Amino acid sequence: MSASQQTTSLFGELSGRFHKPSGALAPRTPLVVALHGGTYTSAYFDVPGASLFEAAVANRIPLIAPDRPGYVNSLSLAPSEMTVEGQARHLSRALKDAWQRFGAGTSGIFIIGHSIGGAITAAIAARAAEHKPEFPLIGIALSGMCLNTPPEHKPLWEQLPDTPTVEMPPPVKDALMFGPEGSFDSKLVRDSDIANAAAPKAELIDIVSTWS
Repeated sequence: MSASQQTTSLFGELSGRFHKPSGALAPRTPLVVALHGGTYTSAYFDVPGASLFEAAVANRIPLIAPDRPGYVNSLSLAPSEMTVEGQARHLSRALKDAWQRFGAGTSGIFIIGHSIGGAITAAIAARAAEHKPEFPLIGIALSGMCLNTPPEHKPLWEQLPDTPTVEMPPPVKDALMFGPEGSFDSKLVRDSDIANAAAPKAELIDIVSTWS
């Protein structure tokens, strides 16, 4: 059973899922915001057997995971704004709404970002350092980013179809996202299919050709 509650209107015109413990929280408890990577939805953080939401429930930590712009029922931005920096600007504004709706009783917002979501998280933190944000950002955790793209992947990116979104066939995605055989639980690979989604082409091009 999913540990999260899904909604078509989470905050800032974004869909997603959340967990909010009942009653008073322990001192210094953060409001955790989780940003998924490319070709995944917020369900990435609630895959059975590897669920961040299950951990949040067990530890009484409020957790919200929006579907980033262009995913599920979240709004789509213009292609020029679907870059890492463009999404960081939009999500920085949305986090103000998230703080007002979910932040009561917490010590501030802690963002967990994976892959493209990690790059966007880093950009949000950079913006917070330059401009006083309208929400308290107390920390970030990043994974699956700043890796070298294997040279054999370059032709794949160059051959992306001329469409607004790109959907990776499961075998191609598995080879790109997971390590060598034996380094992961093959059951979790298939369980994670619930989070698969087409990705905005603009963010894929930006992350491999510009942002890094």
